[in-house]
Amino acid sequence: AKASLSNGDDYSVTFGIRVVECKGGKVCINGEPIYIIGALDQDFYHDEIYRAPSDDFLEEQFRLAKRLGFNTLRCHLKLPERRYLDIADRVGMLVWYELPSWSRFGERLRQRVKRHIREMVKRDYNHPSLIAYGIVGESWGLKLNEQELHRRWLIETVEFLRSLDGTRLIVDNSPCFGNFHIKTDINDFHIYCNSPDEDERFRRWLHEFDKRPYWTFSTHGDAQAKGDEPLIVSEFGIWGLPEEAAKIAKANRTPWWWKTGSGVCRPEGLNERFLSSYAKDAFESLDEVCTATRTHQAEALLYQIEQIRRCKNIVGYVVTQLTDVAWECNGILDFERHEKEVAKALKGVQAQDMLIATLSNECVFGGTTTLLEATLSHYSRLKVEGGSLRLRLCDEHGNVLCENEFGDITVERGQTNKVAECELLISDFQEPTWLTVEMQLACGGQAIASTRKRFLALPSSLRSFDALGSISIYDPQCFFNGLKEELQGLCAHIATDFDSGDLVLSSVVDEKLVRAVANGRRAICIVEMAHAMPSFIDGISFIDRSFKMRWGSWCTSFTWLSPTLRNALKLPCILPHAMRDVVPRCVIEVDGEKIKHVFDAKIERVDAGMFVGWLHNEALVALTMRIGAGKLLLTTFQIASELSSKPARVALLRVLLETLFEQ
Repeated sequence: AKASLSNGDDYSVTFGIRVVECKGGKVCINGEPIYIIGALDQDFYHDEIYRAPSDDFLEEQFRLAKRLGFNTLRCHLKLPERRYLDIADRVGMLVWYELPSWSRFGERLRQRVKRHIREMVKRDYNHPSLIAYGIVGESWGLKLNEQELHRRWLIETVEFLRSLDGTRLIVDNSPCFGNFHIKTDINDFHIYCNSPDEDERFRRWLHEFDKRPYWTFSTHGDAQAKGDEPLIVSEFGIWGLPEEAAKIAKANRTPWWWKTGSGVCRPEGLNERFLSSYAKDAFESLDEVCTATRTHQAEALLYQIEQIRRCKNIVGYVVTQLTDVAWECNGILDFERHEKEVAKALKGVQAQDMLIATLSNECVFGGTTTLLEATLSHYSRLKVEGGSLRLRLCDEHGNVLCENEFGDITVERGQTNKVAECELLISDFQEPTWLTVEMQLACGGQAIASTRKRFLALPSSLRSFDALGSISIYDPQCFFNGLKEELQGLCAHIATDFDSGDLVLSSVVDEKLVRAVANGRRAICIVEMAHAMPSFIDGISFIDRSFKMRWGSWCTSFTWLSPTLRNALKLPCILPHAMRDVVPRCVIEVDGEKIKHVFDAKIERVDAGMFVGWLHNEALVALTMRIGAGKLLLTTFQIASELSSKPARVALLRVLLETLFEQ
């Protein structure tokens, strides 16, 4: 629109006509349901920090986000520049932005928020890309649980904003655990879980959130829930150290952000930590460590997105985040807007129609089966009626091992349904082999969606312990529930007593075991629960992962593997999803000086370890010690419980036993 005055002055403004609303539990644009595929955007920049360097830079960032499949940016705790919305209008990117947060609540703050809201509505009212306002994030600056005044003010602020602009959605408080909604158009929530370490927790939470649990709203009697607010997972993410990190760590001059962050989030000293770590013997360089974390980020984030898209009632997600911001490296792009490995993984995957392949087990033995389930999340305008699903199973060289086709598939728009299910019989191989399930759904000659799923096929020979020597099971506190019988079922030779076996498999590190090793025995000790396990060896401690942020829920922790384990099972550097059944619940902390006082003990080899964030809080997961004349392998991998039903546990235990026998 353009207005002109007689003196020759004129003013023009662009605007768009659209309707955004919540209807039947879905977000609708012009009456049509849309799946929100969002990324958190903190709108910070490497050099300019608080504003984009140019219009072209900002537009290219938006277009790249669209190429990656995103249709929404949640501008986090910041009202972006006017040109941010101008460009979003132009390229077709939806925007959900939030007020900046505060630290002290009072009358001055209340008046300032009102003034801020009036000004933002006045400035941005004509932008069709702006579809949602947020008032508070994670209750920052408010005490929603403790203060009725704060809850009442939040309701009043929602109503005040609605009185100024009833054309957009309003989120009162975008919550995480410990806070909640009171009156909102979108029922969103934040959840951070490491993957594969916390996959079960993530799936369990999604299952509950998908059912609209009571805890997303206030339980103080003042919630104004309608019961059909769209469910959106509005924050989740995985870290991946940027490519430039290794170069910066070795440089004489570092960027301003290198010395920001605290604790596990501080980059400064990265190279020194690597050089003094056990990881330096498992990786060729610091650059390889950083690359491994980004590769892991790609696999883990894609898995979490797939799990969200399988939920029937959840209608959107917001990944944390579009770009790294200083030390916070969970971005799809790095701080300078270079694509990370996760960006490549998301291309062609994020769409209004998403096909998800789920396997009952991603690590299987040859000669056995795994259940494959195909799910379609359908939100595009394409009609899915009487469609067909083509399935192929390929080896790592692309050779087709088998194929199948399923027909008569119908899914209504805005629905998520299971469209196929079958058992895959896995051929036997001579060595561990990565297989890929490829699926494509089409309808009337029109491709709807496609997907790929990799999983690990293990040779059946790894199920037999017959070729190993005899094993003495030492379990004085009865931690190994049924392990002896399970090992016998795997053809292991179980010795009749402690002294007669070629090797001791122990659940404790006590004086009897340590003295036996010092006298020449070989032993493996499996510790799955730290609280049950003191150590006779001074300088060896078993620590639960809840200490020192080692579960990696928000700042990701990484379990790395030595070349020995990687080569034996054809695994990547970081423990993959296929091996989720062995994820350790505790770790080993070592004081190299103290252990020398126990029969002159020393660490000979480390086969697995863990670090958090920027290579902090290092601990070990599998190590071999020489104690006197013998050797002791300590591990906290879960490889002793429910052994026979978990192929990953069987295979890893077999490999660890083999390395000990060979030594």
